[in-house]
Amino acid sequence: MSHKLPKVNESLRNILGQAIGEEFGMQYGLVSVTKVDVSPDIKSARVFISCFNCADSADFIKKLNTHASEYQRLINEQIRLKYTPKLKFILDDTIEYADRIEKLLKQ
Repeated sequence: MSHKLPKVNESLRNILGQAIGEEFGMQYGLVSVTKVDVSPDIKSARVFISCFNCADSADFIKKLNTHASEYQRLINEQIRLKYTPKLKFILDDTIEYADRIEKLLKQ
């Protein structure tokens, strides 16, 4: 089953990226799904969200986790899996961290 995980990760990333983009647009800044890590048993997934120029990224992640069941239902409608993974949204601050490093290096 593990050879299918990269394909499942990519499918979930595409589905969630499109859904989140359509729902929130630029309301919270530039938002993207950077990575999805599905557990080997496909029962859970960590969804990493990048939020560039967000005023309150913690609030945005909290809102996504509150509505996780709606995104799970959307996944269930769009792709066929043995289980629909339980989603956990996590802030991916890699881009912001790299931006801060770059600004420090330029000083």
